[in-house]
Amino acid sequence: MLAVARFLVWTCSLEGLWAVFVGTTQSTELIAGLLAAVLVAGFVEAVRAVGLLGFRFSAPAVAAAWTIPGHVVYDFVLVLALLVREVVAGRRVRGAWLTVPCEEEPGPRGRFRRALTVALENESSNGMVVDLDRGHALLHSLVPHVSTGKQVM
Repeated sequence: MLAVARFLVWTCSLEGLWAVFVGTTQSTELIAGLLAAVLVAGFVEAVRAVGLLGFRFSAPAVAAAWTIPGHVVYDFVLVLALLVREVVAGRRVRGAWLTVPCEEEPGPRGRFRRALTVALENESSNGMVVDLDRGHALLHSLVPHVSTGKQVM
């Protein structure tokens, strides 16, 4: 019964999101969105059934994310200035690959923290998280000497 309720909640939520994104109430668009929502909700339930969606909310992980909006603005200005400087000079921006330590917690809370870290850290444009593994993060950083290019939350 719980799986059916989750399936319906996912389907309704995704259909509502689709309607907002397409910005129309035309029946063909809503039917296409409903078909996509049913497919995705079925996929989510199948993934959950094999144990791959075992997340547990972690308040400390969410609390650690308070710096992300400032990082996004700072990195936007930093990367924009870098790109303008390099375009004017006729050079290509390369960046650097870095391996940095990243807190790791086992179990469902750790999976939540890793997913949140990757989702939020990749919103800023300087240090992009490519991989998290065994307490380390692999980053691609355009400006590695500043803090947002050499650390994760």
